[in-house]
Amino acid sequence: MGPWCICHSSFSGDLLVMMRYDSDNPTINSEVKFIRYNSKVQPVQTIHYDSSGQQLYREPFYITENHNGDIIVSDRREGVVVTDYKGKYRFTYNEPPNEMPSGFFMPSGICVDALLNILICGRFDFAIYVINKDGNLLSIISTKEYGIIEPLGLGYDEKNHLVWMGSGQKNRLCVFRHIQRRDYLA
Repeated sequence: MGPWCICHSSFSGDLLVMMRYDSDNPTINSEVKFIRYNSKVQPVQTIHYDSSGQQLYREPFYITENHNGDIIVSDRREGVVVTDYKGKYRFTYNEPPNEMPSGFFMPSGICVDALLNILICGRFDFAIYVINKDGNLLSIISTKEYGIIEPLGLGYDEKNHLVWMGSGQKNRLCVFRHIQRRDYLA
């Protein structure tokens, strides 16, 4: 029981926390919910169900917030779940193209770029999927060309438009340019 993944949002200044409460009863599923804390560490928002009462999250891995306020969670069992700033469910991205090397999608690290795009580590796909803020696939970046076999973590440097990518395999870290200045200004 407790915090599963945590992120400080540069967009809102809030602390974003995914909480997981495991049940001692094997017939009861664990409860997973998102909690937003303000600068005084007071809970100001909780999200765990969609409008039909279904649990949004099952096994969260990473969390971030886009510059438009969307809350983005990579979930190993659900895919990438996106809600708006108020907690209204927007979409789930869980169907990358058929040419995936592994045959199944297990997102791990996520981050957002200056264009509101969402970058997703396909942990066993040797790829980073770039989708727009509405969940449409824009491109796939092979991590093998950077020497990363199992990408786990992503970070984005907004000043220089660099992506930081880490892997648990061989303790590798890679940095590459994602957006050219002309793309950002267009």
